[in-house]
Amino acid sequence: MKKALIFTVIVFMSMGLAAQIPRLDPGKVPANAIALISPGNEGYFNAIPVEIVFRWQKTPGVLNYTFVLQVKDNGAWKTTLTRPNLTSDHVTVTYNRPSDLRWQVVGIGPRGVRYESPWWVLHYGGAVSSTQGGTTAGGDMASTHVVKKPTPKFHPVPISPTAGVVLRNYPRTMTFTWLHSTNPQFRHYQIQVDIYHPNPAKWQSEMRNNKLLVDTMVNGNEYSYKFPADRDGRWRVRGVNNNDRVTPWSAWHKFSFRARH
Repeated sequence: MKKALIFTVIVFMSMGLAAQIPRLDPGKVPANAIALISPGNEGYFNAIPVEIVFRWQKTPGVLNYTFVLQVKDNGAWKTTLTRPNLTSDHVTVTYNRPSDLRWQVVGIGPRGVRYESPWWVLHYGGAVSSTQGGTTAGGDMASTHVVKKPTPKFHPVPISPTAGVVLRNYPRTMTFTWLHSTNPQFRHYQIQVDIYHPNPAKWQSEMRNNKLLVDTMVNGNEYSYKFPADRDGRWRVRGVNNNDRVTPWSAWHKFSFRARH
C-alpha cells in the first residue's frame, strides 16, 4: 500500500513538471504574443562564424523564457538549440552553419499559461552593403554582419482580443490593444476591423468594395469600438510614420461574439 502511494505521488509530480515544459509547435497561432526585437525578420548574414544577440521584449506575466533556434536542413526546419529557463530579454549565440536559421521565444506564466513569439528568419548569403544599414553582430567579429533590410519590419503585435477568443459581454463594447512597434519612428497606427457574414459566407471586406467596419488611424496603442452583432470578427494593425511609410500588417486575429441575452 505504501509503495502504491509513493508511485501515485511520483506520477502526479511528473505530470506537473511536464505541464511546465513548453510544447514547441511552429504552426500554432499564439494566443499570447511575445514581441521580438532584433535581429530583424528576413535579414541575412554573409559569413560564419557569427555572434548574434537575439533580443525580445519582456512580457508582463511571463516567469521564464525558452529560446529556440532552428536550422533549415533539406528543406525542413529542425531544432538545433534550445535555451530554457531564461529570465533576461536576450541571449547570445555563436552560429557556425552555412544555412538559413529561424528563431522563436516561448514564455511560461503562472499556472502554465503559454506565450509565443512569431518565428523570425535570418538568411545565409549575400554581400553586405553599407547602404543597407548593416550592423556588426559581435565585437570580436567585425567582418561578420547581420544585415537588416531598409524597409521597416517591426510591426506592432496584437494583444487583445486574443486570436480565437469568444466574447459574451453585452453591450458588445471592446478594446483592441497591441504592443508598440519596436521602431520608434512607426508609433502611429492603422487599425482595421472586419465582420463575417454567414450569408453569403464572406467577410464584409470581400463583399462591399473592400469596405471594413473600421479602417482608421490611432496615435496610441489601443482603440475602443462597439461591435454590431453576434458574429465572427477579425482585426489587424500596422505602424505608420510621419512620412506615411508603413510597417507590414500584423496577422489577422479572429474573434467571435456570442452575447445573446
